[in-house]
Amino acid sequence: MASVEVDTVAAGRPAQRRITLITGDRVVVDARHRVISVERAAGREHIPMHTWSAGGRTYVVPIDARQPLADGRLDQRLFDLTALGESVREDGLRVIVGYNGATPGRASEHTGARSTAETRARVRGSDGTAVRHTLRTLNADALTTPHADLSGLWKALTHARAEGSRTTASGIARVWLDGTPCR
Repeated sequence: MASVEVDTVAAGRPAQRRITLITGDRVVVDARHRVISVERAAGREHIPMHTWSAGGRTYVVPIDARQPLADGRLDQRLFDLTALGESVREDGLRVIVGYNGATPGRASEHTGARSTAETRARVRGSDGTAVRHTLRTLNADALTTPHADLSGLWKALTHARAEGSRTTASGIARVWLDGTPCR
C-alpha cells in the first residue's frame, strides 16, 4: 500500500527502507522501523515532521496533516510506518476516499453538492490516480496512486490554510488507508 524501497544489507547493517507517506514525503527507516531520515516531497521542504513511537509502532506526521488527523478526517494508519511497511504494494498507495453529501447519480440540491462533485473530479484526476472501485453506498472511491504522484493526491485531498496548516478539501468526509489484503 505504501511505497517501500529496500536497500541491500551491507557489512552486517540492517537494510534501510523508504516508505512514502500520502503527502509524498519519503521516510527512511531501518529494519525495526526506526526513522533514519525524511526526504520531503518537492515544495514541502519547509514542513516540519512530528515523529513518535507507541505500542511498537512508529508514526511520522507532517505538521500540515495534524489538523485533519485530529479532526478524524485522516486515518492515522496513513502515517503509521509500521502499518505502511507491512502492507507494501508495487502499484502505489491504496486509499479509500469518502465524500460528503449525496451519492453520485442521485439528485441533490443541498449546499455543497457542486463542490463535492468538483473535489471528487479533482481527486480522481490527480496525476496517476486510478479508481479501483466506486463504493456507492458509502459515497466513496477506492483509489490507487503511484508513489511518485502522491503529493498531487495530497494537494487534491487538502486545502492550504492561512497559517500554513491544511484541512481536507471541501467535500472530503474522510480518507482511510485501504487495508484490504495484498494479493
